[in-house]
Amino acid sequence: MIISVAFALALSAALSQPPSPGLLPLPSPPRQPPSLPGGTEVAQVRDMTLEDETAPVRVPEPSEQAMRYYRSGNVLWFVEQGWSIAVLVLLLATGFSAALRNLARRIGRNWFFTIVVYVALFTAVTTIIDLPLSYYTEFVRQHAYGLSNQTFGKWFGDTLKSLAIACIVGSLVMWVPYLLLRKSPRRCRCVATYCIHHPGANEDRHQERTSCGIWNGR
Repeated sequence: MIISVAFALALSAALSQPPSPGLLPLPSPPRQPPSLPGGTEVAQVRDMTLEDETAPVRVPEPSEQAMRYYRSGNVLWFVEQGWSIAVLVLLLATGFSAALRNLARRIGRNWFFTIVVYVALFTAVTTIIDLPLSYYTEFVRQHAYGLSNQTFGKWFGDTLKSLAIACIVGSLVMWVPYLLLRKSPRRCRCVATYCIHHPGANEDRHQERTSCGIWNGR
């Protein structure tokens, strides 16, 4: 009994004493808040941002080669439009379009398939006629200015693909305006004039030429 009381008194005395400083963990230093730039620095950053947003973008001066490409492209555009009109007038004036129509009638039998055959024949003919100009515009000129590394075989293959697409698309859609024109033949001259003065390029140009050729053959 006496031993138990003495042990309890010793334990309470040990607990009442403060712990030794070497046994406590060292406190971590307080974290400093991030430093913010002063008023002058904030103003400088704001001015730089506004200057970047409102300052005009500097455009480099075009090279002489780029200007030659631009000027020759403008001239070539007029040449293409004149060539397109000349080919159309030639095919209509010589009666070649009417000959294609008669051949399409013999092959197609009814009016719908006649248009399909005529579109295919007319598109193929105009593509062959345009081939020299297309070769210079799309192949020779692009290589001369270093804008293409396409081989002739690849270019010719793409031309044949464009021809096939033009024939398919023209055959699918060309019967719609022709059907409307059959019901309103007096408007033929107006629509033909529109086709002549608004020649398109590639597939659109072939479709417009085809329309005028069919109307001329009636």
